[in-house]
Amino acid sequence: MDMRIIQQCHMMALLLITFTNIKNMLFSSLVVFLDVPTEKQYTFGVVLSAVFWLITFYIINRMRRLRHH
Repeated sequence: MDMRIIQQCHMMALLLITFTNIKNMLFSSLVVFLDVPTEKQYTFGVVLSAVFWLITFYIINRMRRLRHH
């Protein structure tokens, strides 16, 4: 296997772990800051996760497109 592919996979895994940790810290901080009730925290987390990953993948794809031009 090409070492560049393995290296890219490792880098993507590290980025995924890092972004997941950032999302979790953001979620915890916002739940406390906005005083989200316990029964609505699951829905809040699902919406926050969806928005977070949409923005994250948009930025990643935008950066990849800019790099290839």
